[in-house]
Amino acid sequence: SVSLPRQQFHVSLTFFKYSNKMHSAWNRVNAVFAFSCSVLGVMLVLNSMSVFFLPEPEVPISFSIHDSGMRLTRHKYIGSDALFFQFDLDIDASALFNWNTKHVFLYIIAEYNSTKSVNNQVVVWDTIIEKKEDSKISLQNTKVEYPLLDYAQELREREVRYTIQWSISPIAGILYDSIPEHFALTKPATQPPVVVQTIQGEYT
Repeated sequence: SVSLPRQQFHVSLTFFKYSNKMHSAWNRVNAVFAFSCSVLGVMLVLNSMSVFFLPEPEVPISFSIHDSGMRLTRHKYIGSDALFFQFDLDIDASALFNWNTKHVFLYIIAEYNSTKSVNNQVVVWDTIIEKKEDSKISLQNTKVEYPLLDYAQELREREVRYTIQWSISPIAGILYDSIPEHFALTKPATQPPVVVQTIQGEYT
């Protein structure tokens, strides 16, 4: 019979033990997990970049403010001007949804200038659209959720611009919105309508 030298047998046994550790169940699970995370990361990046090749979304909007329902008053606790009003809104935001859309944050923003500050922007109504099936909204004679407040009490005789805006939260990637001044590769084909109103009347 042929017998291996003792030193060679020792080296073979050591390699067998090392090879057994290298291919243990834990190491295999770790390798599969690391590979899966890498693939998932690449897919998320490609998913977020793919939406920029879509055509600009068409979002039909009909928006108006009720002058008859406007009420200017003084806030009970802080003493600021407070403007309450009603509005009509019809919008179909289904074009804002694609495979990378988590939800759409839709809101009405009021903008005005005063002697003490310029470019005041206040959100007076908002909603979150979580599903494409709920993206068609029709509101009539709806009261604003948050009154337009001015701490300097300079709302009367001011011109206020109301616009519909939205922000899109993606599944992966950066947040983007409909504001032209903000950087984004995806913008609406036509800008949302602007309603201009001059605040008149006495405090109630």
